[in-house]
Amino acid sequence: MRIENITKLSEVTNNFNNIKIGLFTDNFDPSLLFFCNLWDETFFYYKLDELIIGDLYKSNIKFNVLLINKSLSSKSMELLFKYSSKYGVKVIYAPNDESDVQSQKVFINKFDFVVVNNIDLKNNLNELNSNILFIPSNLNEEYEFIKESGLFDEESYISKYKLIDGNDFDPILHYITLGIYENCNTFGNFDANTFLNLYPKIKEFDFNPFSYYVILKQLFKLNNFYNIDDILTHPSLFRLILWDKKSDILKNTNEYLHKIYENDFHFDLIEESNKLVFKQKNKFQNFKYDFLMDVISKSNLMIKNRSTGKRILKEINNCKVELTSNDLLEIGLLGIYDTYVQVSTLNKDFLFRIKFDSQNNLKVLRDKVHLRIFDAYETSDNYLAFKYQSANFVVESIDLMNVNNDLFFNGEITLLDDLNFDTVELIMFLYDVKIKKRYINCDYEKIGDSIKFKALLDFKYSSTDLNPNFKVIVRLKDDSGILLGSRLCNGFKVENLKNNLKKHVKKAVFFESFHGKFYSGQPKYIYEKMLDMGLDKIYDFVWAYNGNCEIPGAPLIIPRVARSNNYRDILGASDYWITNMSFPFLKPSEDIVYVQTTHGTPYKRMGADIESDNENITKGRVLIESSTWNYLLSPNDYSKEIFARSFEYDGEIINKGYPANDIFYEDTSIKEQKIKDDLNIDSNKKIILYCPTFRDYEKDNTDGKFSYIIDLEKLYRAFGEEYIILLRLHYSISKHLVLSEEMKSSIIDLSDYDDVADLYLISDILITDYSSVFFDFAHSKKPILFYVPDFEKYSSFRGLYSEVKENLPGPEIYTNDELIESIRNINLVKIRFRERYNKFYDKFCGIGHGDSSEEVINKIFGEVHNE
Repeated sequence: MRIENITKLSEVTNNFNNIKIGLFTDNFDPSLLFFCNLWDETFFYYKLDELIIGDLYKSNIKFNVLLINKSLSSKSMELLFKYSSKYGVKVIYAPNDESDVQSQKVFINKFDFVVVNNIDLKNNLNELNSNILFIPSNLNEEYEFIKESGLFDEESYISKYKLIDGNDFDPILHYITLGIYENCNTFGNFDANTFLNLYPKIKEFDFNPFSYYVILKQLFKLNNFYNIDDILTHPSLFRLILWDKKSDILKNTNEYLHKIYENDFHFDLIEESNKLVFKQKNKFQNFKYDFLMDVISKSNLMIKNRSTGKRILKEINNCKVELTSNDLLEIGLLGIYDTYVQVSTLNKDFLFRIKFDSQNNLKVLRDKVHLRIFDAYETSDNYLAFKYQSANFVVESIDLMNVNNDLFFNGEITLLDDLNFDTVELIMFLYDVKIKKRYINCDYEKIGDSIKFKALLDFKYSSTDLNPNFKVIVRLKDDSGILLGSRLCNGFKVENLKNNLKKHVKKAVFFESFHGKFYSGQPKYIYEKMLDMGLDKIYDFVWAYNGNCEIPGAPLIIPRVARSNNYRDILGASDYWITNMSFPFLKPSEDIVYVQTTHGTPYKRMGADIESDNENITKGRVLIESSTWNYLLSPNDYSKEIFARSFEYDGEIINKGYPANDIFYEDTSIKEQKIKDDLNIDSNKKIILYCPTFRDYEKDNTDGKFSYIIDLEKLYRAFGEEYIILLRLHYSISKHLVLSEEMKSSIIDLSDYDDVADLYLISDILITDYSSVFFDFAHSKKPILFYVPDFEKYSSFRGLYSEVKENLPGPEIYTNDELIESIRNINLVKIRFRERYNKFYDKFCGIGHGDSSEEVINKIFGEVHNE
């Protein structure tokens, strides 16, 4: 190790507060990490050629040091040294390997220093350049490095640790291999652990912290090892820590700032003449580095235009900052402005949004000279923002009051300009599937600049009209009807009015089944029972539905389009959500009652019970949504236990059976005949219903060949004269289905049929596999056959619940021939499985024999008696 070279390099960095280093690199290594953290200004480039060097000549940036670790052309090198000679710039070269050295061999002796961390490279370079700074990368190199430094006191080390000084004992080697683990303070003023805490990057290297200490000590010529205070208050050294994301100091600072600012950063807004005063409600407290933040950081209020990014920065002093109309005029752009606090350290800025506080609801910066206002409001994610807009009056308030059961709007505005108006008018925008405007003329009283207004609410509206599209505009007109001024009520004013309007209107119940594809399942039967109970007089009903069925009653029907603003807004405005699947949005308010009806008793494993990590298995978002449910419907005790565990749900479970299964305990003979007539089915023929489940491992199947599907042609040849075969297939299967004209006489694809419960009623036999349909069908006590040719594959891939497997109410069949034989002998199958079927019925169908719908409704909506 050439100590004199380190000394020479230290001369370059004597005045290291003013060092500017140009770093040209495409590959970082320990030597570069060491250098780039030592100086106050580092400019990073990923390209260095004639053009860049030419720009350096012309620029005002005059580097003290250029650090290069990439090979350059001869022309570039000549220009580089010409530049360094003209401006007295030190050029340091950090080659990656021998090929880099060879490419720059002609210029190698012109570099002020060559930095290497490879011993072989160092030895090869000794002949070409005497100014080599070597940073060791393994124990052997480190040993030589420490030994040559002359800074290791071997006698003190032996004495302090009472080590035996034998011929074969080497204190340096002992220190390198064991010393760091002994919490040693070998030199009195060097503590390895403290040093590692300050420079955690060293842990990434393959050498002892003392080696790094030697480099720093020589480079900066420090007489004593600096302590934590020296590091934090010295710009260059503190920069090293800030740039190191693993540093405890940066980590603690970052975590602290995000905890204090992100979750609890609040300002009080105080209106004063022509300005708004922001008063910070929280500040640093109980922070390990309080003194550091006071010394090396400052905080600014940032007001940023959302469209252009133009911003105002005002320094926060003593937790307070003022924003004036002149500040806004300097930007001059009307529009939306977001608010931030910018905490600036030496070389790193932390940026945080400001939370909205309810006491700032009506705060406005008023500019009467230029007729502009800066109006505070709450964003959808609960942050503070402002609307900067032209205005000749300010809406101070607008609300609803009840006088003798009549509803009145009342409010107040303040004039910023002298307006000769005759009319105060409100326009209310209601919206469900289309915009509905209501124009309301107000009575008013003017006292100075203040105008108080009042108007009767004399039109009908529904709760779904009060969605995010709801808005109110206040307008002033002269006696000829000319508009003098118009103000859109925003933020708290309109939200408060909307919430008060909702108190005087029926609540809305939002239904959806299978993502809007079908009018079916538990939502359908809950809805129809609510109609029977007369609850449409108490509630408004909404259905998200994309099909063609006629839905009884008079619900609002909207398309189920996940990305539709209309769908999202009406869903968000509803008071109850009832679905058997999931919604595309998490519920926006805890006031919404979310009822998850589910759609089947589980045979295949679900949610958290799925042990496979295969990416083709769809676990869905159920584990995210389950925490937002208020009620979960269960068809039996078995499902109740599994739902709670697999959905990780600890809320209320309504274990009253499935509403959709009430039909099995009613007289449905007329309904059955109508279903057959609508499907053009010969009443003299028996019916087989085939409902296989989807296979997750067939997710990417594009050829339409599914090995687990029964041979439909074989089934037709065997039973085409005796049976009608109804198919209820997954879309990915049905889209590939091809039936001959002959087969269509006996096989009907009803994969798009809305309500599978209708098909249960008219069917004589069910063929299925792992689908939950057989649990519902079992309420009919009709025979069930399980066609499972892929049982081993499916059970190992997805997983099945053994409790069901052991109690199946029908035979498991593995071939088409076995299936045909079972159908031919269906009466024998019924006899053979009668006892097992009865046990299955008692266990899985023992709850809800015709009264599930009403039980569920009474639980969710309260006891309601049908008069």
